[in-house]
This record gives sequence, structure tokens and C-alpha cells, in this order.
Amino acid sequence: MRRLVSLFVIVIAARQACAATTPAAVAKLVLAPDAAALAEHLVAVLSDPQPLVRATAARIAAVRDLKPLAASLREAIARETDSSAAREEICALALIGSDDDVAFAAAASAKLPSSVDEAMAVAIGRRGGLNALSLYETKLRPRALGNLDQFFRAALWRHDDLVSAVASRLVESGDTRAWTALLSVLRESDEKLPPALLSTSLAGPEALRYQTLAWLVHSYASDPKAIPESLRATATESRGEAGSNREEFARTLLSRMLGAESKDDPRLLAWVQTAESDELLGDNDSGIVLQYLTDAEYAARYGRCRKQSANCPLPEKRVRDPFPSERMPSQAVARPAFNLPDVLPAGLVHAIMSESKCRNQWLGVLNVTVDGAGRVQSAPLDIDLRGGCRDALDEILHLSFASTNSVSSPLTAPILVVKAHDDEPCLDWQAPEKVNAARVVRMSSDVTPPVVTKRVQARFPEAARYEMIGGQESVMLLEAVVSAGGCIRSLRFLTQSPLPTLNGAAAVALSQWKFVPGTVGGQPVDVIFDIAFSFHLK
Repeated sequence: MRRLVSLFVIVIAARQACAATTPAAVAKLVLAPDAAALAEHLVAVLSDPQPLVRATAARIAAVRDLKPLAASLREAIARETDSSAAREEICALALIGSDDDVAFAAAASAKLPSSVDEAMAVAIGRRGGLNALSLYETKLRPRALGNLDQFFRAALWRHDDLVSAVASRLVESGDTRAWTALLSVLRESDEKLPPALLSTSLAGPEALRYQTLAWLVHSYASDPKAIPESLRATATESRGEAGSNREEFARTLLSRMLGAESKDDPRLLAWVQTAESDELLGDNDSGIVLQYLTDAEYAARYGRCRKQSANCPLPEKRVRDPFPSERMPSQAVARPAFNLPDVLPAGLVHAIMSESKCRNQWLGVLNVTVDGAGRVQSAPLDIDLRGGCRDALDEILHLSFASTNSVSSPLTAPILVVKAHDDEPCLDWQAPEKVNAARVVRMSSDVTPPVVTKRVQARFPEAARYEMIGGQESVMLLEAVVSAGGCIRSLRFLTQSPLPTLNGAAAVALSQWKFVPGTVGGQPVDVIFDIAFSFHLK
């Protein structure tokens, strides 16, 4: 009898061990309260034969900051044969390990597709402050990274006191790629650089000068009088034929911003119609800048926009009533402090949703607190969640890293979470060899835009029909990240309806749209894509 009991116990233990190494079961461990016991358990899980199980274990090591697992991660990387699992292990080690561990991770990353380097760069950036910036100089600068803005955004989050010192170091070293990335990051914040440092950059090589001029244009377009007096002469002085077209156009715009007369120049008018001009005039923040163009330049810019896409966001004429009498006014929405949830190892969300049997819709705003690395510290789920969806969303949020939108963003902020009934969140991280990059790109001449293959119409809330007093139409503009897999990864409102029920209905509908993904060089990428959505009473 005793022998039978022993055998029974062994069988039960074997079954429990098996169950504990499914991806969904491992995902649940992210919420385990005892960090020491969790780390000890994950040592064995990192040797599991299933790549997704290993990837999930590495992600938990990173989001729970389990530094004792660094040695086990090195061993896992050394024997890893799956690129997606290797990416998670490399990123985890680059975040929680020592500087020597980062060197080990960087050596391993060099043998994998370049998108792993970009993912690792963000992980190093999440270390934050001086350590991350030092590792940039020794480990990342020699690499051809296309997402240095993401690195600096992560490294300087809540370290804005280091901005001037970092900027000075980059100008001194002539690191144009990093200088460009840092200026891009600073455009998203209220941080301003010392005039003396900007003057030094304006005396540097053309690439350095142009990036500084472009930053000045965008940073001060809404308030040109705030441009420091000591910079005005240097920034607006034409270099004539010796200056590049892009540099001369930026200097011309600055001159107009400071009161100079607007005149057409055939050389610059031709440049406005080129792909090179997209960097200065084609991004989402260029609306204010466009007011400084001459009528001919604006018409040329509009023509290029229509040539790139039939859905050109520019109005054909600059002056028009944005709210016709039959349309309800839209309300501008501030950019969120950070983005969450974010990508997880491919297949993990499906495993979590299936295990939890979550089929219901979720929709609402959560007040979330993260640390400086983007790890979720608190996420009260104070919205209606049923049918296992509470556990599923809790796990997904705690397995995700938040990505800040500004180096000065707070660590506690609201986030929008949306999922339609019988749908799954679009959070699969594509395999490294299947995508062009581990970053989100904005539309430009180098990007083939996503193409909608499935549109889902929104349910028109009955209450809203009676509330649409003063208009027959309500229009909102949303910014979506269309994933390399062809689904909508995240949504944020650029403008919204004054009726919250319409905003919610639009978000739920759009979350279900499907696309042929955007591409760069023929390979899929995650693309930032603007979508206008409207409700008509007629």
C-alpha cells in the first residue's frame, strides 16, 4: 500500500511539473509574490525544450528584475537555437546583468538578425542614467542601429538632468546619428539645450548643423520669439550655394519665423517636392511648421503628399473651416505618458487567453504605475472584466514593458486598454528574421504603407444619437501602430469626440481591423498610421 501511495505521489508530481512548464502556466508566475523562490524555479524553466517557455521565463526574469538569474541566462543564450527565445534571453541579460553580462549579450546578438541588436539597445537603455549611456559608447555606438531615439528615450527617462551633458558629449565626438536621435527625443519634451552648445553644433559638419536647424524649426515654430537671441544670426545666415538644399530651407524657415519676408526660391521649391524634404515637413508634428511655407511651397508639398498616398492628411487649401456646421467639434488629446501593453513573445498572448478562457470585451482607462525601466509596479484593474479576462489582462500588463513618450513623463499615468469580444490583443513580437527592425517606424518615402484588408464598422451607441445636438457627424483621428503581423497593436486618440461612448465604439471597432503590413525594403515593419473615423446620423 505504501508503495502504491509513493507511486501515486510521483505521478501527481510529474503531472504538476509538466503543467508548470506550459507557456500559460509559466506566464502566471510573473505575479508570484516570492522573488527568491521564483528565481530558483525559473532556473529549470530556462532549460525547457519549448522555445516559448524559455522566452517567457526570460521575460519574467527581466520584468521582475531577477538579477540572480544572470548566470542561468548566459547558459541559456550559449545553447539557444531559437532566435525569438534568444532575443528574450539577450534582452533580459542586457537589462539585469552586470556590464560583463552586457558584453556577453552583445557578442551573442551580433550573430543574430540586426533587429535583435535594436531590441537589445532598448534593453540597455532601460538600465537608465549614466550606466546606460556609458554602455552606449562602449557597446552600441559601433553598431548600425536605427532606433537610437528609443535608446535615448529609455536611458534618459526621469534622468533629464543628464540631457545637457549627454548632448555636449555627442557634439564633441561628432556622433551625428546619436545627435539626431537625441534631438528627436527632446522634441517630445519641454527640455531645451544651452544656446552655447547649439552654437557649437551649428559650427560643425553639415549633418550636425542641419539636425540642429531642424530641431530649432520644430521646437520653436509655435513661439519663434523664444528662440535665444544669441542663436538667431548664426541660425539664419545663408550659406548660399555652399549650403545643402535641406540646410538652406531650414535656415529660410527660421528667418521667416523671425519675421523675414516669404519669397519663392526655385531651388528650394524644387527641394520641397523631394523625398529628402519628408524628414523636415512630413512628420505628424509639422502642421505648425507648414504655416511658414509660401503658397507655392505648400501646393508643392500637398502634391507630394497626394503622390505618396491617396489619403493625404493635408487639406488642399491651408485656410478652411475645420468644423463645418454639420460636424461636431473634435477635441485634441494629449499624448499619453507611456505606451502599455507592449509586445510579448509570439504565441504567448494566445496561450494566456486560451488558458483563462477570456472571450469578453475589455475597454477602459487604467491608472498604471511603472518604474524607470518600464516595469509595471501597480495596475489596478478597475474596469468591467469578466470570464477570466481579469487574470489575462493582469498577466499581459505585468509581462509588458512600458515605453515612455518623453524623458520627462511621469511614472504614473492613465493608459487605454481595448479588446473586442472573441478577439485577442495584437501583441505578438514577430521572429527576428521575419521583420526589418525591432522598432516602430513613421510613414515616409522609404515605407510602403499598410493596406486595409478588413474593416469593422462601429456599433453606433443609441444614447449618442440623441446627444449629437448641433451636428450630423462626429469625426475623430486616431494614431494606430499597425504591426508587422497586420493587426492594430495600439491606439491613441489625436482628436476625439466630445461624446465618450463614440470614442469607445471607435476604439473597439478599429482594434479589429486587419492589414497587409507596411514594409521597408520589402520586409514587414510596425508602422505608425493615422486613421480618421466618423459617425453619421444620416
